Amino acid sequence: MDRMESLDDAVALLNSRGLRASRSQWSLGDTILVTHAHGDVANGIEVFPMALYIVCSNGTWEVVNCMRSGPAQTVECTSLNEACDVVTNDLLKPSVEQT
Repeated sequence: MDRMESLDDAVALLNSRGLRASRSQWSLGDTILVTHAHGDVANGIEVFPMALYIVCSNGTWEVVNCMRSGPAQTVECTSLNEACDVVTNDLLKPSVEQT
C-alpha cells in the first residue's frame, strides 16, 4: 500500500477492515478513535470492551490504548499505515479468541 498521510484515508481503511473508526477532537488533538464494529448495548447505551486512538505526536504516529486498567499503553509507529495495522491486529485478535 502507498504511504498514507491523511487521517480520513486511515478512517476509510479501518472501516473497510470491519472496524468502526472516526476522527475525534479531544485533549490529544486530532485523532482517530477505533473500536469493534459493534458494541454491547446496555440500557440503550452502546459500550465497547476496547478502544484505541491513533494520534500524531512529535512527528511520529502512536497507538494509544487507554481503556485497560493501569496507565495508558502506547505503541510508537513509523507511519500511519503501521498504526492502522497495529490497531487492526489489537482489535481483531481478541474477537477471534472469543469464538
